[in-house]
Amino acid sequence: MDELTNEREQSQTIEQRVQKQTCLHSAESRQSSRNSNCLSYAEREGRRRSQLNYKALEQIPIPEGLEERLSAKIDEWEQEETRQKDQRRRLLPRSLRYTAIAASVALVFGVGFHYLRQDEPVNLAEQDTYQDPAKAQLEAERALNLLAANLNKGMGHLEKAKALSDKAENTLNKQLKALE
Repeated sequence: MDELTNEREQSQTIEQRVQKQTCLHSAESRQSSRNSNCLSYAEREGRRRSQLNYKALEQIPIPEGLEERLSAKIDEWEQEETRQKDQRRRLLPRSLRYTAIAASVALVFGVGFHYLRQDEPVNLAEQDTYQDPAKAQLEAERALNLLAANLNKGMGHLEKAKALSDKAENTLNKQLKALE
């Protein structure tokens, strides 16, 4: 304790000498502008106290096992944090699992209900669209006539395109012969 008191007294006397050397100004210069090298009393006192506190803290012995206890506590906090994160991650897949199971059950019930409600299965390929064969023949002829008319129309356009293509080819051949 005496060493600490001696250090305080020495630092006070040193600071007083420095203060006298750096802060000697005339009254006019103090009023006109403040010198940046001259620290206020509060600033000097704050610095001095922080230096003394730091020195005093350095001299305090560290208790046995403090570092191990702090490390153990930090590790415990980290483990707790990772457990909480893992728990949050597990909740989402668990809820998705339940949703998937519920959807599967609903699908099975829906298909089963539809199958049971059907009187007898119907094969659409074997089912006729017309009950009267004469009417079916008329509809088939009408559909084939429509197909033939559209095919003939397409062939007419194709003949026009072929005529234009032949004309362009002849013109190109004439130009090539003229260049030779």
